[in-house]
Amino acid sequence: AHQTQEGAVSSRAQEILSSIRLVKAFGRETREQADFDRLTQGSVATRLKSTVTQNSFGFFVSLTLALGTALLFWFGAREVQRGALTVGEFLVFNAYLAMLYAPLSVLSYTTSSVQSALGGASRLFEVLDSETEISDKAGAVDLRKSRGRIEFVDVDFGYRSDQTVLSRVSFQIEPGQMVALVGETGGGKSSILNLILRFYEIRGGRIRIDDTDITEVTRDSLRRNIGLVPQDALLFSDSVKENIAYGKPSAGFGEIESAAKQAEAHDFIAKMIEGYDTQVGEGGVLLSVGQRQRIALARVFLKSARILLLDEPTSALDMETEAKILDILDHQRQGHTILVASHRLAVAARADRILFIKAGEIVERGTHQELLAREGHYARLWKAQQPKNSLTESPTV
Repeated sequence: AHQTQEGAVSSRAQEILSSIRLVKAFGRETREQADFDRLTQGSVATRLKSTVTQNSFGFFVSLTLALGTALLFWFGAREVQRGALTVGEFLVFNAYLAMLYAPLSVLSYTTSSVQSALGGASRLFEVLDSETEISDKAGAVDLRKSRGRIEFVDVDFGYRSDQTVLSRVSFQIEPGQMVALVGETGGGKSSILNLILRFYEIRGGRIRIDDTDITEVTRDSLRRNIGLVPQDALLFSDSVKENIAYGKPSAGFGEIESAAKQAEAHDFIAKMIEGYDTQVGEGGVLLSVGQRQRIALARVFLKSARILLLDEPTSALDMETEAKILDILDHQRQGHTILVASHRLAVAARADRILFIKAGEIVERGTHQELLAREGHYARLWKAQQPKNSLTESPTV
């Protein structure tokens, strides 16, 4: 039984750690830890019971053997002196007794295993109890319902002190706009999304939401105002309903269904045998890539955040599914500020504004048509992608 429970704990831990960015973005750290604590309590209790039983049995056997050995030596010595037992017979009895010492080694092994496990648990608790690198500033206030304005002012950033990922990056996004971050892999697109969520601290400059520096507000309130759709559309091994409600556990079924309809997910969910109660499997393995992506969108729509951050939302999709996802985003423009990081320019072509990032700097900015006319980095990348996706140079926005 304890092996089954330990397997469940291990599986859940792996799932949470692989989805840690999503957990933080939806402000679920406390809830996930509480759920994990409940899961581990049963496993720990079962393991302790098993260990106590195993050690008690080993101790009893060892004690019995020790007493038996002492009794045998006393009895054997007496019988040899009386001539009722030969020395050879006595040695044979001793040899048989030695073969019964295996439980002692088992007991020693078990004790060692328990000590090792306790040492591992101690290291685990040290990690869990350690303070996060980014904490709220003294006097930080809650960010109320955001209008959706984002501003970067001369932002410098690097993951290490000897590394520069972003250099003097500045831009503004007004409420209701859709802006695309494009450029080469490793240019810093995803880093910008991470900084808005305040997963990392910047070296210099300012990041503002609605004219308020994000360091002046609490992390939880900041992330409540932001919806994240990561590149791999992370889902948990739970039902469709629970995955959509991940950012709002108190949501009623009507709200969940409404969010699914906004994300064009309701129809395929309704066709499943168990509907919204269908289990998606670990990581959403029982769903197609496009279905996972739409459930991830439904999740952020249900959260009702004004700011939507999408990291390569169509990178693993075929052209038809990509077009459907882009249509969904088009329909959400009026109520949201959308920032999309993508290397596929079909996404950028529908944006109100495009920022081309190269080596951590914004080297071009403008609309799709403006950047094509400049015949610079964006235009060259657009032309290079045309044979692959057969898109026209004048997409409908």
